[in-house]
Amino acid sequence: MQEVLQKTNYAYLNNTVPYAIAFAIAKEVGKICLYGIDFSYKDIPHMAEAGRACTEFWLAIATTKGIKIEIANNSTLLDTNVPDEEKLYGYHRLDDPIVSTVHEGSMLITRKSKLEPPEPLDAIPRIYGREEDTR
Repeated sequence: MQEVLQKTNYAYLNNTVPYAIAFAIAKEVGKICLYGIDFSYKDIPHMAEAGRACTEFWLAIATTKGIKIEIANNSTLLDTNVPDEEKLYGYHRLDDPIVSTVHEGSMLITRKSKLEPPEPLDAIPRIYGREEDTR
């Protein structure tokens, strides 16, 4: 704990997830991948777990240190699940909204009409090892 606090200069750790991120920052990792860490849920709007703000705070610190952040595309963390055209407040009202998106690992601000359509996601997730091989 002491090493993390000395290297990061912040003592805002209200959950184990922010501590893990702070530890990764202190160890100067190049990338942090987060899956299953949402804290709030689209289908249950009145349910939220403590720790989201602290986690997002530490992710912001990580990005300022040049650490790449990878989050599941359907996660509510950092509003990753919000459509590109709704991420920049107010611009969604334009006929051709200005959007914020990630392109080849970097943030991009462009018009929605200039975006390439995303690769389709599988409609039904496959759980390996649970389905019979039909070959």
